[in-house]
Amino acid sequence: MSSLINSPKPCTDLTQVQGPVIEFGVEGGNILSQSVMIFSDGQIAAEGRTNVRVNPLSPLTVKALVQLASAEGFWTLPEFTGQKINPDVASEFVTIQLSCTSRHVAVRGGTKVGPFAEFYTLLQDLIAVDVADVP
Repeated sequence: MSSLINSPKPCTDLTQVQGPVIEFGVEGGNILSQSVMIFSDGQIAAEGRTNVRVNPLSPLTVKALVQLASAEGFWTLPEFTGQKINPDVASEFVTIQLSCTSRHVAVRGGTKVGPFAEFYTLLQDLIAVDVADVP
């Protein structure tokens, strides 16, 4: 029963999604927004960085990420967690877009615990970003 509560209505065909299936990054505050977008075919695009190289994921990995997010309760996380009083502090965010629903979750103030932090860290680890030797 709890899996039904934590999951969006069934829409597993990620090829029907227009745009990125998963987007994550940093927004707001006094820094430039940065995001990485993962598409259903595994292609990856980045915004807000000038020198980024990324390796594509397999479509099965993208589907597994969406399933993991559902299993971890992503669809029931609060849309915003953190203090709203300091406008200089950026928020980390994850957005998942399916053909039948979407959800944007943001965390401000370095809350590095729980399902959001674990999923965000996993996304960062899966995406190979190398800015050290890009001209």
